[in-house]
Amino acid sequence: MIAPYDADPLRALVTDMGGQVDLMLADDERAAFRLPHVFDFSYNHTTLQVLKADRKATYQQVGCPIPPDPQAIANVRPHLGDDVWMHHEFARVGGEIVTFDLPIIWFQSPERLAEINATYEAHGFTVYDAHTWNVEGGGLKPDYSHLAWKKRMDPKGLLNAAKSRFWDDVKHLDPDEIEAKGHGNAG
Repeated sequence: MIAPYDADPLRALVTDMGGQVDLMLADDERAAFRLPHVFDFSYNHTTLQVLKADRKATYQQVGCPIPPDPQAIANVRPHLGDDVWMHHEFARVGGEIVTFDLPIIWFQSPERLAEINATYEAHGFTVYDAHTWNVEGGGLKPDYSHLAWKKRMDPKGLLNAAKSRFWDDVKHLDPDEIEAKGHGNAG
């Protein structure tokens, strides 16, 4: 989204960078076409738009190769099937541009979801499984600095302790000891 007075400078910048503007609508034009705002289609809002229309859909969270590799994405696409609609988003993380695939998946079964995950992984993508209640079950390793922070803020572990598979392993430790585990300094 840009201010109306930035439309011409944006078109010029896109052209200077070798791109092209395919669609740009003023707010009144967008409203006349009964289209939602562009931000409704960014940062996983696409999933929300699909779910408004069809509750059989779900999604997944997939990390793409770094740096972004369009050919890797093109290579995995034929192996996914028509029940997977790829949807990519971009972010700057630690100064690097990274790509995420947040595919819309027309849910069939847990087995099919596992097959889709395996397909991504076989092609070098990291799946951060959105279909688990457990943080580490989504593909993340234990985050001992987060667990130490949790111990400082919630020393008795009353809030969402079950979301981490590692809380029971560290809850008896003081926060500094927990944090040290992340640095390999404590057994």
